[in-house]
Amino acid sequence: MGATEDLTVNFADILESVADAVPEQLFLVAGDVRLTYAELDARADRAARLLRGAGVGPGAGELSARSSLPTSPGAAGRAAGPEIAAGRRTSA
Repeated sequence: MGATEDLTVNFADILESVADAVPEQLFLVAGDVRLTYAELDARADRAARLLRGAGVGPGAGELSARSSLPTSPGAAGRAAGPEIAAGRRTSA
């Protein structure tokens, strides 16, 4: 690998690789909530479909996306909608 090659790592790709390797391994334990890597991957895929459906995609612009993000966990849940905030799947 040459010194000029891009070594950028995408966090989503890392999580997907882990989900493929150990899907039933717990990713998150918070009180009574248990979330495996497979469940995380499925939720991330759903979120990506929702974003693509809303017209967000590659080249959408980091600054505009960041400036419109909620600034607190509660606001993020409200912005995502009740199904995502509650972890419910409404469609595959």
